[in-house]
Amino acid sequence: MSVKYAQSTKGTTGENEDAVGYQDNYYWVIDGATSLFENPIHPSFTVADIVNDLSDTLPENIDDCKPLSEILHDTIQAVARYRIRATENTTTREQYAKLPTFAIMFVRVVDDALEYLSLGDCYLTIGDKTVTDKRIEPFATRNRNRIQQIIDEHGTITAEERKNIFQDTRLKANAPNGYPIGSLDPQSAYGAKTGTISLHNMNATIILYSDGFMPCYNPEEPIESSLKSLAYSNCTDKIYGKRDDASVLVVEV
Repeated sequence: MSVKYAQSTKGTTGENEDAVGYQDNYYWVIDGATSLFENPIHPSFTVADIVNDLSDTLPENIDDCKPLSEILHDTIQAVARYRIRATENTTTREQYAKLPTFAIMFVRVVDDALEYLSLGDCYLTIGDKTVTDKRIEPFATRNRNRIQQIIDEHGTITAEERKNIFQDTRLKANAPNGYPIGSLDPQSAYGAKTGTISLHNMNATIILYSDGFMPCYNPEEPIESSLKSLAYSNCTDKIYGKRDDASVLVVEV
């Protein structure tokens, strides 16, 4: 196996809130969710800080004898202890939802099998099979519809109106009536979907990517074409009011 491409491109926000990483037979893409609430923790940290902490800490916890969910749990636990170790009021689900959250696609190759962990809207494509966690989709669709309705009725939407819609959805992170997502609560790792794909007699290309890469990705063309499209992309999503960070990791099996 060899890494062919590893690319992460910042969107129009101040920091790149994506991360791409790999170590031995492990590969991952992490997509941080844009901050919507004031961070009460001191010293403060950003979404990009947490995403990079997770990416840097994952190699310390990889172990072929552990399930991927346990590796992610231990990684989140280590980052949370470092970032919020002196704080005792960040223990409720809602408080964790107000701190950085993230999506992740995390895979490893063992013998002739690809094991994956999918939490949130990052993607894995291998051959004609694509894996993602669709449980967040109804909430994203609802956000888009609410924002589009305001634009249709008033011709525009204010930054405050847009933020209020996103905040309402963010508070449903890991709620019983909400959607599973990565957070600084280590238990969030166990909300992930996991599975195995056989690689037996298969010369395949593994592609991991964040949702920001989706507008550039054309599976009918060589991956180089999509990477070129990413390099020249300057489209701003009118619903979200920004161009998203975009990341991709390509591994040849």
